[in-house]
Amino acid sequence: MAEVEIERLHKSFGDLGVLNDISMQIRHGEFMVFVGPSGCGKSTLLRTIAGLERPTAGRISIGGDDVTRWPPARRGVSMVFQSYALYPHMTVRENIAFGLKVAKVPAGEIDGRVREAAGVLQIDHLLDRRPKALSGGQRQRVAIGRSIVRQPKAFLFDEPLSNLDAELRVQMRVELVGLHERLGATMIYVTHDQVEAMTMADRIAVLNRGQVEQIGAPLELYRQPRNLFVAGFIGSPRMNLFETTVAAAGPDGVSVRLPGGGIVLVPVSADGLAEGQALTLGLRPEHLGINEAPGGPAEATMTGQAQLVEHLGGEILAHVVLDDGTRLDVKTHGHGEVQRATAIAVGVRGELAYLFDAAGDCLPALRQRALPA
Repeated sequence: MAEVEIERLHKSFGDLGVLNDISMQIRHGEFMVFVGPSGCGKSTLLRTIAGLERPTAGRISIGGDDVTRWPPARRGVSMVFQSYALYPHMTVRENIAFGLKVAKVPAGEIDGRVREAAGVLQIDHLLDRRPKALSGGQRQRVAIGRSIVRQPKAFLFDEPLSNLDAELRVQMRVELVGLHERLGATMIYVTHDQVEAMTMADRIAVLNRGQVEQIGAPLELYRQPRNLFVAGFIGSPRMNLFETTVAAAGPDGVSVRLPGGGIVLVPVSADGLAEGQALTLGLRPEHLGINEAPGGPAEATMTGQAQLVEHLGGEILAHVVLDDGTRLDVKTHGHGEVQRATAIAVGVRGELAYLFDAAGDCLPALRQRALPA
């Protein structure tokens, strides 16, 4: 079993703490994604698992073995980097086989492994080409093939698609997910792109300033963010966040003031809340509507003007300035009639809203949100 377990992991460079008390368990065969902004520590965490960085404190086990002090070669993992790092003078076949030759694997076994990996990655027709004759996507497949032939306990990917253009990134995401399903291997993937994380992961670990903010399935993080950071990071476009105050608190939830003066009832726990208390209101762009609300009648409206309208075909993204100067984004279906510099009303449903306390923690919902289709 290729479980990866991390216990109370710390990593510092001098006085600079990069990883702070990180603990998690990555299950055998799981596709785990580390996501977060630049500088959050996600690549350092991956490199520490690989053995390229030594932890300041804590423990790492892979497949039940404590590998905390083991060199990279003993850990049974294989890493794919952002840079393809291919040898330009070698053919694809030779690049994929190089690590096996260094490990003195018999020639017949090397040839079999190379052919098998090339077949899985659909690059068997490229084996006699050199890297300069390959596209970016083909080079990345070669780099992945070099990892596959080693038959590792776990695959580690450090932003492997960031050098590719947008269309090819989408294609390679699909191929990597398919590869994971075919191999049934444990994969740990680092990216700063939350869309990439949401579309590929079994589970996501959201990192911020060297700490894990939340671990969960993609839709769990989207529907039940633990705090302001996760709520603002997961979702595209990002959640609209506003400072607000409690208008009333009771057994049915918390009524809060909208920008512009309206009031909406949010069905979350009102424990310890009182009228006038400061909170943060979260409204996802796709949970707002123009002159309506998605999935049902609007409980309240906010009026303003569409400053910029992006017509994206299947959907519309409107950047709105409300009458009180507050800015927000609204994402709606693509057949609506929305024009730039026109007055609009933004519909709000309280059951789709989120509230966060002064510490940034999400107030627990009284019932599961029935999100619109």
